[in-house]
Amino acid sequence: MPLPADNTKLPFEGWEDVFQKYSEYAAWYSGDTECLKRYYSTSEGKDRFWANDRKDKVLLPIVNEIARLSADLLFSEAPEINFQNDETKKRMDEILEQNFFQTKALEAAETQSPMGGIYLKINYDADNYDFPLFSIAQPDNVIPEFRNGFLVAADFFKDVTPAKQLESATRYWFVERRERGKIFNGLYRGSTDKLGKRINLETLNFTQDLEEEVNTGIDDILVRYVPNMLPNPLWRGSQIGQSDIAQAITLIETLCETYSDWRRELELAKARIVVPEQWLERSDDGTFKFDKDQELFTTLQIDPLSTKGASGYTIAQFQIRSEQYQETAQNLIEQIIFAAGYSPQSFGLKGDGGSMTATEIKSRQDRTYKTLSKKQQYWKVALEDIFHLMLEVDNKHLGNQTTVERPKVVMSDSLETDIKSLAETINLLNRADAITNEMKVKWLHSDLSEEEQQEEIERLNQAQGLNAPNPMQVGMS
Repeated sequence: MPLPADNTKLPFEGWEDVFQKYSEYAAWYSGDTECLKRYYSTSEGKDRFWANDRKDKVLLPIVNEIARLSADLLFSEAPEINFQNDETKKRMDEILEQNFFQTKALEAAETQSPMGGIYLKINYDADNYDFPLFSIAQPDNVIPEFRNGFLVAADFFKDVTPAKQLESATRYWFVERRERGKIFNGLYRGSTDKLGKRINLETLNFTQDLEEEVNTGIDDILVRYVPNMLPNPLWRGSQIGQSDIAQAITLIETLCETYSDWRRELELAKARIVVPEQWLERSDDGTFKFDKDQELFTTLQIDPLSTKGASGYTIAQFQIRSEQYQETAQNLIEQIIFAAGYSPQSFGLKGDGGSMTATEIKSRQDRTYKTLSKKQQYWKVALEDIFHLMLEVDNKHLGNQTTVERPKVVMSDSLETDIKSLAETINLLNRADAITNEMKVKWLHSDLSEEEQQEEIERLNQAQGLNAPNPMQVGMS
C-alpha cells in the first residue's frame, strides 16, 4: 500500500521550503498579530518588524482585501456551464446546488490568492448522499505529485486528534492518498512534526467507517489543483502557484510599520499640561494628581501665569505629521496592489492613471483585467474537469443514468458586468425621464474632479441642445 511510511517527517522530505512559505502566507492571511509574531520570532526572522515586542504595532488587513477582491472578480457571478444535453445540464445544476458550489468557489478563490493555489476534490458516500461531494483542500495540507505538468497523485494529511487529547504531545494524523482509480486511507499516531506509527482506522470515530483501499473505477484521481498564478519565481518550472502577496511582503510589513509609527506619534502628540507641584493634590495612595475638570481652585500665594521657576504652567502640544504619513502609506498601498497584479482603481483608489472617462474604465484597470484573465484560464480548465468527473461519479456510484459529457465553462467578467449593470440602470432611468445629465456624469465619472464633471455635463447639454437660448427671451433686455 503506497501510504507514507511510519515516522515520516512533516512536511515530507523536499517540501520544507514550500511549506515554510505557506506558513508565512498563512500568518499574513490570518490577520492575527500573534500569528505573525510567532512566525517571525524564529531565528531567521528575529530582526523583522513583527518579531519585536513593540506593543503598538498595527496590522493592516490589506492581504485579506486583496484575497477578497480576487474571489469577487472570479466568482461574484456564477460561471456559465454549457452542456449539449439538457438533462445533463439539469442534473449538473442540481449537484452544484446541493454542494453549495458558489459559496465554496468563493472560499476557494479567496484562499487561493494568498496561498498560491487550491485543491478541488470529489468524494462520494452512497449511504448518506445521492450526489457527488465537492470539497476544497488547503495547499498546506497536501503533498502533490506532478508529472509532465499534470497532477498524478496527492497525499492529503489532516490532524484529527480528539479535542480531549489536544493538550498532550500526541497527534493523530489522517492521510488520504489519491492515485488513478484508487483512494488509500491511513491513520497514524505521532507528533506535531511526524506522522508516527500507522494504526487501525477503527481507533477514532473520524476514520472508523473508512476502508483502507477504495477502487473508484474511474481512471482519474478525482482531484484538481488550481494554481493562483504561474510561473512561480521561487520554484521555476514547478506547478506550485505564486501567491498574490509573494512579491509584496516587505512592502506590506513597511506599511504596517508606517501606520504603527503614525499611531505612536498620535499618542505622543496628545495635549499635556505641565503644572507646578503646588497645583497637585495627593491621593490616598500618596501619589499626586491634577483634576483638570475642577471648576473652583484654592487661592495660591503665587502668580499662576508666571513662567519663572516652578510656579507657572506649560501646555505641550506637538505637531502631528499626518500629511507625510498619509502620503507614505498611500504610496505603499498602491505599490502593494500593483505588485499583487491589480490596478489601484480596483480598490477605489485613483492611482497614477489620473482622470479618465468612463469609456476608458477597462484601460484604467488594465492590470486587473490581465490578472483576472490569467486566473480564469486556470479555473476554466479545472472546473470543466471537475464537473465532468462529478457526472462520472454520479453515474457509476450513485445510480444516476444522466449522459456524461464534458461541459464548456465560461467564466463571468465581474468588471464588465458592473459597468454593464450601471449603464443599463442609467438607460432605464433616462427612458423614464428620471435622471439628469448631472447625475449621469456623477455616476459614470466619479473619478473626475468637479470641474471636469461640469465640463462633461456642459458637453452633454450642448449635444442635446439643452444650452440653446429660450426663443421667448431672444432679443429681450
